[in-house]
Amino acid sequence: MDIIKNTSFLLLFIGVAMVSSVFLVSSSGEIPEIPVDHEGYVETSVFIRDQNLQLVYNCHAITMAVGVEQASSIQYGLRGELWERPGSHDLIKDILEGYGVEVAMVRVHDLRDGAYVADLFLYSDGTVYRLDSRPSDSVAIALRAGAPIEVKYDLVREHGQYIC
Repeated sequence: MDIIKNTSFLLLFIGVAMVSSVFLVSSSGEIPEIPVDHEGYVETSVFIRDQNLQLVYNCHAITMAVGVEQASSIQYGLRGELWERPGSHDLIKDILEGYGVEVAMVRVHDLRDGAYVADLFLYSDGTVYRLDSRPSDSVAIALRAGAPIEVKYDLVREHGQYIC
């Protein structure tokens, strides 16, 4: 049974590595301070408005269009509810928890060709993994795990809309 469990875990990470850019940073003990300079990032609140994901800091929101499924998943994550059957983001969170992998945080750090770029940080066995991720997916997962969602302050300043 342990061989199946370990093989499944290995295949999960190989699959993630094939789809994403993975950077390993050695650490030990509790979830360490994220190995990326904390300066220049702000923690945000999450909202869904008219099928748009809004990440809000100090009355300024960066807004990104998301699909119907992503908007629904984020909304369920915000409410701490489950659909009648687990969705993809619920399944990902459950798999990660089942293998002792913690969702450490999400960081939205860039805007490329009109699309925001995010990293999902995971922690397991003394290592922090940084995965390139769509903001909508990483936010949906982080909400379920209770992990912080940060945005690079320059993005908020340059692209955020005043909403208060």
